[in-house]
Amino acid sequence: MRSLYLYLRPFISDGKIFVNNPRKHRLLGSFLPAYAFSTPDNINLEELLLRAIEKRGLLLAIGKKTGLIGGGRVVASDDDWKNHFIKLAEKATCIISVPSLNISTLWELQWLKDNQMQKKVVMLFTEKHFDANEMFYNFELLRGNLVRMGWRIPFSTQSGSLISFDAVGECAMHVKKSGFKKRAIAKIVDSVVKSQV
Repeated sequence: MRSLYLYLRPFISDGKIFVNNPRKHRLLGSFLPAYAFSTPDNINLEELLLRAIEKRGLLLAIGKKTGLIGGGRVVASDDDWKNHFIKLAEKATCIISVPSLNISTLWELQWLKDNQMQKKVVMLFTEKHFDANEMFYNFELLRGNLVRMGWRIPFSTQSGSLISFDAVGECAMHVKKSGFKKRAIAKIVDSVVKSQV
């Protein structure tokens, strides 16, 4: 059976979390102008996660059906998403979260902490977390909420940070300036999987 990787983000952000495309800045673009021209500057984060996870297991998200490239969807309503979340979180090998101040996202992170699942979690911090216009992602407010829950978020967190945790919510690994490259995502996800053996 393939490993399950659960992707958590606010439902309203489906298709709206973009990051710099790591492929855009490859050396190949210097030699092939058509490659540089045809490669988009930004890419949907979920698509990047799918690329990093696809050989390791199945990437799933809870939400509504979308036409986006990304993880599979467990379709859930506003009434039953918590039940789906609990079942998937218990089965997941790794839980990848884009934390936010959305009440549902905070509930998920509190549930994971209360049920001692911190070792399964990787948090991703994007440009949205450091954009003053993004009230649901405001890093300072979010960090305060997460610390009160028991998640130890390093002060050095920045856009591109990937953070995993130990059994009590302390930072186990912090990949700064990951550029959301496939190799950086795979490295931290693999460390989470190994920590559970």
